[in-house]
Amino acid sequence: MQNNTIKLISGAYTSVLWETLENTLTNEDSLAHIHEVLKTLHDCGKIKVAFAFVQILYDIAGLALPDVVAVMDKDDDIRSAYITELLTDVENII
Repeated sequence: MQNNTIKLISGAYTSVLWETLENTLTNEDSLAHIHEVLKTLHDCGKIKVAFAFVQILYDIAGLALPDVVAVMDKDDDIRSAYITELLTDVENII
């Protein structure tokens, strides 16, 4: 999967996830903390755990993990690229 495709997919779904989480969580620092946890997992090479954490975030938000995102969980390089793009998108939102 090409990086441009991953960027488009992340961009298409991250804002919906983040806005829904923002409406769900009452502590204004929660989203920044979630971002830091996800970034730390990624930076420590815990890519599978980071992806599982994203799946949990979708569950908390009451959203179904988009099929096109779920497919990225099958390959380490694609999984890592997706988490990188998701972090970038979240940083742009914050």
